Amino acid sequence: MSAFLKFFVPILLAVIISSCAHDDIDPKENSLYGKGQLKEEVVGGKTTTKFVYNSDGKIAEKESLYFYERYIYDKERLVKIESAMDPAMLSSNSSVFNKTELMTSENSVISSYSILKYDQKEKLSGIETYFDKDGTGDFVYTSMQDFEYNGQLISKCNLYNAQGEITQYHTYEYDNRGNVKNEKYYSYLFLQSTSPQIVSEASFEYDDKKNPFAIFRSTGRIGMTSNTNNIIEVHSKSYTNTPGIPDTSIGKTSYEYNPDGYPVKVIRENDSYEYRY
Repeated sequence: MSAFLKFFVPILLAVIISSCAHDDIDPKENSLYGKGQLKEEVVGGKTTTKFVYNSDGKIAEKESLYFYERYIYDKERLVKIESAMDPAMLSSNSSVFNKTELMTSENSVISSYSILKYDQKEKLSGIETYFDKDGTGDFVYTSMQDFEYNGQLISKCNLYNAQGEITQYHTYEYDNRGNVKNEKYYSYLFLQSTSPQIVSEASFEYDDKKNPFAIFRSTGRIGMTSNTNNIIEVHSKSYTNTPGIPDTSIGKTSYEYNPDGYPVKVIRENDSYEYRY
């Protein structure tokens, strides 16, 4: 497997497989719809992501260097997410890192999509995912997620394969502001056991400012896009005893903010980037 594949495939899987929902905030009541709308991510003076909105102020498209997504609504509800990935990411061509053109609706070919399901109370109840495995446009059902709630908040996200067998799940605990304070990831895919085994655990600390990625709450992706505030510290623990991967780690992030309380610069140990509104 090339170094590019090892790097990018986990990102794609994290987006498609590990996504779960936060359902307690009505987007129409979200102060981000207006002057706080996130428009661009900028790294080293170069725009790496653009966010496009529809006439109702809802996120409609996400354009980035390596991924493109389109969000389709049925009145107020998000019902479908279409995704594309730059196929060059799966090659060993180093020019992929020199890319400057964003993926858009005009230059992207949809390679997967997700269908969002709702219960009678309009809570997100499940997400079905389909992939174009051979590039012919013939999409095949590959996985499904369903959700367990504690009140209005997701407490567990279960992942099933195409045969309907549960393969993984995530559990969530929250602070009093609706931020995920602890996440545990379990898998049934260990050969030595038929019972679920814990794979990893993470705990989070937050600032008290506004999270610009709340525009994605309806996508069913728990964590960064569902939290009320911005993550400033992550304590991670791996239970797999994998060579080369530390059992524990700590990641810290700081921000610079605008007068409206939104982060405009993100600063980590080895990088920094900007948000524009």
